[in-house]
Amino acid sequence: MATVASLKDLDTTLTERLADIKATLPAFQMLKTAYAKVYGEHDLRYQTTIGPAVDQLMAVDSAAGPELHREVLALLPMEEERAETRYTELREKVLPDLAAEIAVLLRRSQVAREGHHAANLVAAERERTLQADIAAGEAELARLNAAVKEKARWLGAIWRFFAVNKLVRQRNKTFKMVTALQQQLERHRKDWQTVRQQESETQERYRQDVQAKLLEQARLQAEFDYLDDEERRAFLAHQRTARAVIDGLREPPPCLLPDLATALAELAELNVLRDRYQEGLTKAAHLDGLFNGLTQGLDGFRGGVRKMLQQQAEYSSYLKPLRITVPQESLDFFKTLTAAKKAFGSASGFAEDPVRFAQQAQGFVAALDDDTIRVAFESLGAALTEATEKQWK
Repeated sequence: MATVASLKDLDTTLTERLADIKATLPAFQMLKTAYAKVYGEHDLRYQTTIGPAVDQLMAVDSAAGPELHREVLALLPMEEERAETRYTELREKVLPDLAAEIAVLLRRSQVAREGHHAANLVAAERERTLQADIAAGEAELARLNAAVKEKARWLGAIWRFFAVNKLVRQRNKTFKMVTALQQQLERHRKDWQTVRQQESETQERYRQDVQAKLLEQARLQAEFDYLDDEERRAFLAHQRTARAVIDGLREPPPCLLPDLATALAELAELNVLRDRYQEGLTKAAHLDGLFNGLTQGLDGFRGGVRKMLQQQAEYSSYLKPLRITVPQESLDFFKTLTAAKKAFGSASGFAEDPVRFAQQAQGFVAALDDDTIRVAFESLGAALTEATEKQWK
């Protein structure tokens, strides 16, 4: 059921819910760190133990026991097909396509270099022309300066005035021309420096792209070379099958070989532990990201409410205090945030019990899905709009 609140009440509610979120976030961050650490420890033990167990399971085959043997036989055809498919893909598509991509990059790089070389010839010719024009202009300027001095020295006052004046005008015109040419040369050099820099950056990108693809080509070629042998493909399929059987264990399987039985029992236990901590880590990371996003959303919404409060105070003579009908969807959303603080405000007990945390967290993940959050904000925004349209006329 909706409830009626003032702007001040709404600001207070938003502030309190922000405080709830900020009090809860450290728990999620702490649990992420704790779960990641424990998961990493279990995973390290798992990766250390599984290799010898896979080798042993492959070696003993049916001697391990009928149940394990049936599981191996059930998965083996799928892994054999997977190996054959990968071999065919590498040979017929992946490696040829990658070689073609490398060839295209090399060709584009070469075309860019050739284009830059041609442009460089044009730019060099332009620089030579400008330098020659400047040199000619400077020589003419020197000649005019000498002529001005000469005429000013020998001609009579009246003739000197007219003759020198004409030479000075010519000299000034030549000086302006030389200055303009020098400015053109400076701009040309700057422009060409920019072009050279761009070409250098382009070639560096091509080099990096080609290098990355050559490394990928080498890796894929090594994979193809390994698979390019029927016996190795069969071995790989058998190895992957044994690995898949062990990865699927969640309880110790019947096994006739004591050493293998012990290893498989440990791996099954580690699988269960890894699942638990991975689920806890996933839920903690999800809620951490979600609540960080809600912090921004609520803070932004509260900013809008506070601007309205400021308007209401500034124009109180004709703006009466707003009364907002807060919709039930928004009230439920606020209650969920309060409940989250109560549930996770203290992480004590959860660090050692990822299962309980994941179960508790799942309810909040479901209650705070995208649609629920969107409706909570949109309905509250619509309620504010409706209140202002009706009450602030």
